[in-house]
Amino acid sequence: RTSKNDIKSDITHLLLTRKGERLYNADFGSGLYEFLFEQIDEKTITDIKLELKESIAKYIPNVVIDDLVIESNPDNNHIKINLQYSITNASFEQSDKIEIIL
Repeated sequence: RTSKNDIKSDITHLLLTRKGERLYNADFGSGLYEFLFEQIDEKTITDIKLELKESIAKYIPNVVIDDLVIESNPDNNHIKINLQYSITNASFEQSDKIEIIL
């Protein structure tokens, strides 16, 4: 898949899929949901970033993460992820961003 929208969809799908959810590919996905009920401190934010970077590097290698910001809002009980990335590929190079709120 090579279009900008296809890759954005692939990233979103990867990040919102729990590991073990996909038959015959138990490692596919991210551990993002595992952090949902954790205390969001600097260590947890670092762990989330590492998990997302590793998942994207493994399954979508033509994406380079330019910026990754994790914000916690304990009053509303959610985590906000802003991911800015570049697509590097033989036919084009573009940037885009995704916002995920859990």
